[in-house]
Amino acid sequence: MKEKRNLIITIVGILLMVTVACNFSASTANVKSAYTARMDNGEVQQTTVFTQEDVFLSIVDVANAPDDTITKAMWYAVDAEGVEPNFFLAEAQVEGGGELTFDLSNNDLLWPAGKYKVEIYLNDELNQTLQFTVVGSVSAAPVVDMAVAEETDPEVMEDDYDFYCGVESEFKPEWSTIVCETFDDNFYGWYEGYDDSDLASVEVGLQDGRYVVDVVGKATSGYTGGVINWFDLAYATNFVASVDGRIVSKNRDVTWGFNFWGDGDNFYSFTIGKEGQYFMDVLQDGSWKRVMNVKTNKAIDWDDATNNLSIVAEDGALTFYVNGTRVDTYKSEQQYGNLVSLFFNVAEGASAKFYFDNVLVRTNDF
Repeated sequence: MKEKRNLIITIVGILLMVTVACNFSASTANVKSAYTARMDNGEVQQTTVFTQEDVFLSIVDVANAPDDTITKAMWYAVDAEGVEPNFFLAEAQVEGGGELTFDLSNNDLLWPAGKYKVEIYLNDELNQTLQFTVVGSVSAAPVVDMAVAEETDPEVMEDDYDFYCGVESEFKPEWSTIVCETFDDNFYGWYEGYDDSDLASVEVGLQDGRYVVDVVGKATSGYTGGVINWFDLAYATNFVASVDGRIVSKNRDVTWGFNFWGDGDNFYSFTIGKEGQYFMDVLQDGSWKRVMNVKTNKAIDWDDATNNLSIVAEDGALTFYVNGTRVDTYKSEQQYGNLVSLFFNVAEGASAKFYFDNVLVRTNDF
């Protein structure tokens, strides 16, 4: 989910898109989306947190797949109570494409509490790894006698458990938490590394419990463009998205925020800057459109201060909060998709260091 990172540079109204990290395959098949889920009242609920009684679901949408395409899921107990580290659990595969459902159950036994992962392979090549956890305090039975199925309908599971999330938010506490990240470790697989392209040099990593992005935008069009880079968080149409963000830079044209209601190519983008400003754009069919003009609000702290940005989206209505204060609202009947991403932006020739912490996403879509 968080492995996708994209660069966009705008030059006098012309949009050029460059994908930094991608996989090449001779097949036309590609994984459009993949996530872990559980059953809640007969409905599939996207989540990365399971109870000890749950069936592990992995939903994989494979597009443009010839009939001989093989998609495989391989489950591991990464760090679970009483189990060897990275213990292999089981695997299953499906031929063809479309929305594929893999599931893994422990045949009436309890999963040991801890950290798990499922690796998704497309034609024997690792496509992505989905991390998830099992919570619970009851002593678990050994991981044995597991049932593996493909494209099944698991029975309804109980939802009576408490999931502790260290990130607090006053908005929609009754909704399901699907992302809760304090960056104490990199269990959820956030991208770390260094990229040097014609557009920018970007170094990303976890430092002292924060997600840190150090970027230098290169001058490629006479200082008339900029670079935006984003990290996928979750899939949700109705959502609360919250993050603490900080910019350290001598430049003015450096901003950050959330992209949402996206499908990978088209999305809404709400932005805040280091001088109290905010605005919103829409990227549609390769063209940017400003749908909320640049405004300022005293709720946004200036310069190198940390600001909390929270967005509440419900039934097409958006409410934007900074440091707990409502700064604006917006209503739209059009959503391109349900992808929510965290992003930063720098102008050509500008440099900045971004610090992100306490990422939270809630939804009632399920």
